[in-house]
Amino acid sequence: MILTRTFARGWLGAFATAAVLTVLAGCAQREPDAAGPPPAMRRLTEQQYRNTIRDVFGPGISVVGRFDPLSREGGLMAVGASKASITPSGFERFGELAESIASQVVAPANRDYGLPCTPADAKAIDDACTRQIFSGTGRLLYRRALTEAELARFVALGDKVTTTLGDFYEGISFGLAAMLQSPEFLFVADVTEADPQAPGKMRLTAHARAARLSYFLWDSTPDDALLAAAEKGELDGGDGLAKQTRRLLESPRLEHGVRAFFSDLLTLDAFDHMQKDAAIYPSFGLTVADDAREQLLRTIVQHLLVEGEDYRELFTTRRAPVSGALGMIYQMPVKDPNGWTEVEFPKDSPYRGIVTLPGFSALHSHAGRSSPTLRGRAVRELLMCQRVPDPPSNIDFTQFNNASTTKASTARERLDIHN
Repeated sequence: MILTRTFARGWLGAFATAAVLTVLAGCAQREPDAAGPPPAMRRLTEQQYRNTIRDVFGPGISVVGRFDPLSREGGLMAVGASKASITPSGFERFGELAESIASQVVAPANRDYGLPCTPADAKAIDDACTRQIFSGTGRLLYRRALTEAELARFVALGDKVTTTLGDFYEGISFGLAAMLQSPEFLFVADVTEADPQAPGKMRLTAHARAARLSYFLWDSTPDDALLAAAEKGELDGGDGLAKQTRRLLESPRLEHGVRAFFSDLLTLDAFDHMQKDAAIYPSFGLTVADDAREQLLRTIVQHLLVEGEDYRELFTTRRAPVSGALGMIYQMPVKDPNGWTEVEFPKDSPYRGIVTLPGFSALHSHAGRSSPTLRGRAVRELLMCQRVPDPPSNIDFTQFNNASTTKASTARERLDIHN
C-alpha cells in the first residue's frame, strides 16, 4: 500500500506524497500507472473563486453570496467539478456577486490595488486607460490574454456606460461585472492543441498547464509570472516547467493549495451542515465546530509545510494546536484562550494522529453518539482508498436491539454484541 512506502522527508516531498493520492484509483502493493485525467472543463470551487478575487483585486474585496454545491466524483469535489453546471438561479447569484465585486473594485478605497491607471477625466471616456484595465485584469481572470474582439467588446461596453452615466468608473464596473459572469472565468478549460513532438497526438496548451498547476498548488488563478512563462513557451516541459513548479511550491500561497487538497480529501465541507445533540454534547457549538475543522488543517500545514515532517506521521503525531474553545473539549487549560496553543499530548493520551482529533471524530459520528463504525469506514475509504460496500438488506437487528444491548455501557460492548 502506498502509505507504507518510504518517502523523502521535507515539505516538498511531503506535499508530493499527498499529490500522488489525487491520482490513485485504489491502493495496491505498488503505485498504479497514471496517465492523468482526460481534458475537461471544471467549474471553479467556491474557495477557488474567493482566492482568485483576492489575488486579482486585493484582500479588501468582500465576496458575500451562496454558490451552487458541487458533487463528489471518486470521493473528491475537485474531480466532481468537471461534471458541474450552473443552474439559472445560480447564474443569477453569480451575476449579483459579480456586480458587488466590480462596484467594490472601482470604489476609491480599492482603486490603487485593483486598477492600474487613472483617467484624465473621471467623467469622460479614456480609451487608453480602459484598455489597460480590461486587458490586464482580463488576462488574470481568463487565465490567458484577451482576444482583440473580446477586448474591443469590453471597451465598447465601458465607453457606452461612461457616456450614459458620465462616470468613467461606472463604465469600468460594468465591464468587470461582465467578465466575472463569463464562462471563460467561471470554468477552467483544459484546452488542447496538436503536439509537435508526437504527431497525431494532443497536448494541453501552455495556458491550460498554467491553470492546472496554479489551481492545484495555490488553489487560485495563475499570477503574472506564470502566465508570462506560458506565453514564452516555457511550460511545455523541461527546465521551464520545473522552474515554475519550484517557484509555486516555495510561495506562501502553497498553504492555500494544501488546505484545499486536505479539505477535499477529508470531506471537511461536511462541517457546514453537521449537527450535534446539544443535550449530549453541550460544549459542541458553532465555535467548537469551526475550531475543530481549523485544528485539522493547522496540524497538517504545521506538520508538512512548516516542520517538513513525513506525511505518514500525521497519523501518529501527538502534537496539535488547541484553541480556547477546544480546551473545553479536551478539559485542559491553554496558554492563549483567544488564540492557538501548540500542545503535545502525553503518551497515554488517546489523542494520537489526525484521525483522533475532535474534527475527524465529530465528522464521522452520529448526532447523539460516537461511532467507531463510521470512523472506520472513513479511514478505509478516505485514507486507504478501499470502498466499503453498503450493508446487506436482510440483517436481523433483533439481538442488537434487545435489552442486554441497550444496557451495555460502552460502544465497544455494544459492538461486541452486534458482532
